[in-house]
Amino acid sequence: MTKKIAIIFLLALIGIGVNAQLPVGGWTIHSPFGGVSTIAETKNMTYYLSVGSLFSVDKRTNEVRSLNISNDLNGGAIKGIYPHPEGKYLIVAYQDCNIDRINDDGSVINISDISDALITGKPAINHVGFGNGRFYVATTFGLVTIDDNRNETVETMFSPMSVNKVFGVGDHVVIAYNGKLMAAPASEHLVSIDKFNFVGGNETSWTFGDYSTVLGDKRVLFTHKSGNNNKAIIADFDFDADKLVYGTVRHNNADVILTHIVPVGTDKAFVANGTYMFTYNADTQASAPEVTKFPAILKGQTLSALDGLGHMWGGNADGICQYDITDRANPIQLGEKFGKTEFSAAGCNRIFAQPNGDVYFWNENADGGFQIGLSGKSSLKLASFHNISKFSDLTPTQLNNKGQAISAISLPMWVAQDPRDETVYYVASYNQGIFRIKGREQVEQYTSDNSPITSQYNYRIAYIGFDAFDNLWVIQQYPYVRNQNIHTISYEDLTSGAVTKDMWNTFDGEDYIGPSSVGCALKQSKMMAFAKGFWSNVIVLVKQNNTKAPNDDNISFITSYVDQDNKTLAFDHIGTLCEDKKGRLWVGTDKGVFEITDPSKITSDIAQVNHLKVPRNDGTGLADYLLDALTISCIAVDSSNRKWISTTTAGVYLVSENGDQIIEHYDTSNSILPTNTVFSVACDPNSSSVFFATAAGVVEYNSTAAPASENLDDVYAYPNPVRPDYSGWITVTGLMDNTLVKIADSAGNVFFQGRSEGGMITWDGCNANGDRVKTGVYYVFASHGSGSDSGSDSCVTKIMVIN
Repeated sequence: MTKKIAIIFLLALIGIGVNAQLPVGGWTIHSPFGGVSTIAETKNMTYYLSVGSLFSVDKRTNEVRSLNISNDLNGGAIKGIYPHPEGKYLIVAYQDCNIDRINDDGSVINISDISDALITGKPAINHVGFGNGRFYVATTFGLVTIDDNRNETVETMFSPMSVNKVFGVGDHVVIAYNGKLMAAPASEHLVSIDKFNFVGGNETSWTFGDYSTVLGDKRVLFTHKSGNNNKAIIADFDFDADKLVYGTVRHNNADVILTHIVPVGTDKAFVANGTYMFTYNADTQASAPEVTKFPAILKGQTLSALDGLGHMWGGNADGICQYDITDRANPIQLGEKFGKTEFSAAGCNRIFAQPNGDVYFWNENADGGFQIGLSGKSSLKLASFHNISKFSDLTPTQLNNKGQAISAISLPMWVAQDPRDETVYYVASYNQGIFRIKGREQVEQYTSDNSPITSQYNYRIAYIGFDAFDNLWVIQQYPYVRNQNIHTISYEDLTSGAVTKDMWNTFDGEDYIGPSSVGCALKQSKMMAFAKGFWSNVIVLVKQNNTKAPNDDNISFITSYVDQDNKTLAFDHIGTLCEDKKGRLWVGTDKGVFEITDPSKITSDIAQVNHLKVPRNDGTGLADYLLDALTISCIAVDSSNRKWISTTTAGVYLVSENGDQIIEHYDTSNSILPTNTVFSVACDPNSSSVFFATAAGVVEYNSTAAPASENLDDVYAYPNPVRPDYSGWITVTGLMDNTLVKIADSAGNVFFQGRSEGGMITWDGCNANGDRVKTGVYYVFASHGSGSDSGSDSCVTKIMVIN
């Protein structure tokens, strides 16, 4: 079927570097770039994968596009890309077993037969091969044969074990199965593993690696993993005689430890080991390849050569470009590298919204699923987002760890912006203490030399944050530090330029502070809240006694929670803490959400809480606890005090201010979210943008809530002009809260009237009868106040509508 996605007002992401204003209800994915892992070509296009994101290059124009679920694709998390050997089309396989076919003209055909099938277990696509007017899909449950004219499944083979690789070799289909190669005639109905046999009775066991290609009608080159090395195997089939001859590529009486297997056109391929290239065609004797030097310029690059060695594509962390290596001794780079995006948000696990409007993205760059209080596993990649300038890279570039130069902050845990200097931010590390960064340069590091942070097990900081008085709070991780693990320092001492240990105050968080701790500054109640996170239901509250001096604080531990129905809540983990605009503390757990309405009234280890309920509105008078069966990963508050709640298995929810209504639920079925596991969510305090962190990159959504302005000086509407093909909401933003808005034509006929909620209001572009208004200029009048105090109307902006 052709692409169908049920998304209202979906905005396609335009080419790299273009940041269009999203309409209300619009989505986009900020596709990450972190180097080139795979290159695949069709006749007119070159495709490359980078940290799970797919990009295309038009060979005729060098135009680069990001392909994702917001524009061309029908899936989010890509498992692999597989080009037809003659360059006819590209197969994109997704982790959920969905498949897209991208034809050379750019059209996309979705083939969802496997993902739609009811298959037990967790099916996955391992490999795709081509031949005989079909493409074959090797899966964990067997083999699927798809006709590439009709783009539909013609045969499915279920097997006891996984099919690791599949190749169309002449008029046969060869599979890698249980460490061995098996073959069957392509004319057979491939519905049973019994249709395949070991050619020549081969019993050799291989571990099949990433690289492979087919040469002619009888030869396959593939990677065999041997220990920590990759070796190239040449397998020559004689199906008529039931024979298989195979051996490793060797040079100077030793097996070649390969770095590449690259097809060259359709009849040649080379194996490379970083020093030499060993070139084969379908008839080259296995022991007598053409041996030439491997150009040093290509070392460490991913390669593709559908158009031959004179137009080979190479890609790495600097981008992608073409090379001419017909003369190996004098390789030529054809133009500068391009296609590298400015900011990589792959594996983004936490997003930190800051008061000044910056939104910090922490890029973990590591695989793995969600863990409550997720700790860093790699080096820091950091950027900020601002609604005007969009992304800017803030990754620190000049760093040292206790005087020794380092390339990156290792194992980042938390990021906090300086409350008085927006150019300064602090990064907590799992093993290097705390870094103070100004711009992109380190200006200070806090370790056991100048703080009470113990060096036992390399510092291990879980959380940092600033309170209502701008004091910095630091959580050091249990189980390595079981007491004296909450530290704080005043802003004045922190920025004095000569921080010493005696400037800090330390509290005993006992065993209630852990390696997956989360924290929250309760600015309205002048408190700090912490939770151990994993395998603990305890919240630690530090009351600041309404004083700026952090040494006057006291600490309490909430160990039991009793709701409005006098029931004790039962849960195992606390994943997030969030203060809303009314000072209420929202707590996300592995059993949904609850609220501590006034944290300042907690006087014992038992807290009275509001277990949030959503009425069923079905006449029964019954209600359900809010997201009761879900594990909550993060909660964020928008400008209308609504709550955006991300989950580990069900996407994200938008709930009302009081949590008594689910306004929206977005997951992979009705949005461009690439996965239902969402690590983090943040609301831009200066715009209507909401960000979601996933393993496949950062997703942005333009919501219906925007912060109110102090006046009506900067009101504008978008999209503007409203073109004939646009049928979404027209947004007027930059308003004061509760502004009376009227939209009228030049004759004074009013087509819309309403009051803004926060700083924006939307209009559907229609008159009172629901018909689209005529082509013309429409005037937006605004006045602030209510009733007789509404003030006089004045035109604040204009909207051009074109039909």
